[in-house]
Amino acid sequence: MENDKGRTRAPDDVLVVVAQMAVAFSERYLEAPAEDLLAGVDGQVRGLLAVELGEPLWYDYARWRYARPTQVLDLAELNRAHDGLCFVGDYTAGWHLHLALQAGLDVAPFVLSPTTSLSPPSDRKGLRR
Repeated sequence: MENDKGRTRAPDDVLVVVAQMAVAFSERYLEAPAEDLLAGVDGQVRGLLAVELGEPLWYDYARWRYARPTQVLDLAELNRAHDGLCFVGDYTAGWHLHLALQAGLDVAPFVLSPTTSLSPPSDRKGLRR
């Protein structure tokens, strides 16, 4: 809900919902007409929220055919010579939110103390499964 991010994100009398759909849904609707995509998203959002929703006032969408990485990149290798810039995300961890979060946690000590080296993935503990 964009409204939860502050008063400047949406008018007080409007509920603004941003929906990022999962891979299976996105693949199913990749080539679908915009009206079918909207209907599919609308049905999913209404099924999840416990609020009475009117008809959408507007919608926007982006189709990211190549948004999901096709290979996992090595976190330590990417950040070996970083010069203050570090890379983290699902492309370093296997396309799951909790793994992307773990990649960020893995890099945090490196950002705070550049003399710290990143441990190889097999040595990491925490959220990895």
